[in-house]
Amino acid sequence: MARDIIIMIEGGAMLGVFGAGVVTAFQEADIYPRIHSVYGASAGAHDLAYFLAAQADSRQARVGSSIYYEDLIGRRFINPSRFFVYIWDLIVRRFRPRHAVRHILDLDYIIHVEQTVKKLDVRALVGQLIPFYIAAYDVARGQVVFLDGKQDTFQTLKASSTASPFYANTVEVRGRQYLDGGLIQDWDVEKIVREHPEKKIVYVINNKKNPWFTGFVLPYYLLEAVLNLMCFGWKISWSRLKNSFAYETKKKLFKFPNVTVVSNVLEFTNSITDKAVLLSIYEHGLVKGREALVRLGLA
Repeated sequence: MARDIIIMIEGGAMLGVFGAGVVTAFQEADIYPRIHSVYGASAGAHDLAYFLAAQADSRQARVGSSIYYEDLIGRRFINPSRFFVYIWDLIVRRFRPRHAVRHILDLDYIIHVEQTVKKLDVRALVGQLIPFYIAAYDVARGQVVFLDGKQDTFQTLKASSTASPFYANTVEVRGRQYLDGGLIQDWDVEKIVREHPEKKIVYVINNKKNPWFTGFVLPYYLLEAVLNLMCFGWKISWSRLKNSFAYETKKKLFKFPNVTVVSNVLEFTNSITDKAVLLSIYEHGLVKGREALVRLGLA
């Protein structure tokens, strides 16, 4: 059987629950023998890790998917009430570099959940024949690179998920410093598509973005730029700000006949922590995943 499918899932913080629904549908259909490789950024990388470990669907109590609506709800993972403390910590760190910042986004908590509560079966993941690429922004190179998700898995997942600037540190993987693989700079999806014209590309969009909405959230983007400037300097701040207005890449995907775009059409912010809403987004992803299987001729 030909391995002719490439799956790519972008980030989206809590909206990654949509991608979790999509891969649940894929696991239930057991399409593993058809998969050539998978690519994930930020939340999408976490979704794919559990998918490759066969821990996404109902037969495994939806271990990976349930993290969103069971373990990350409330303020344990995303805590906006830390905002002013966080700002203060950033100011103090300018003068005392070793000062510990109390982050708005607690990445260490989600890694703790994946290691001890909803244990990711790393052995099963590594045993998969499917290559697993995780997008991360290499600070020194100033570009997005793809890391092997089967090496230093938890640290690599963390590096791809910093949601800069709300986690105010870079993450080291094998001696290099990284930031979120989907925020600072868009990964070159079109390049991957062009390199594999004979493959069926499934691209999952977790976060619905509308150009008209940009003007409404412009103050938020400017605040992000200031915080990134405080955390990482002007180059990263400017790159992130430009990427906030990038919509054309996803539009271009629709022109490729070998690309199946699976898109979340529900409009919620990526910091949503309401359990009922997250479950509805998950179910929406499950439906969209099953529809994609039909389009791919796999159902």
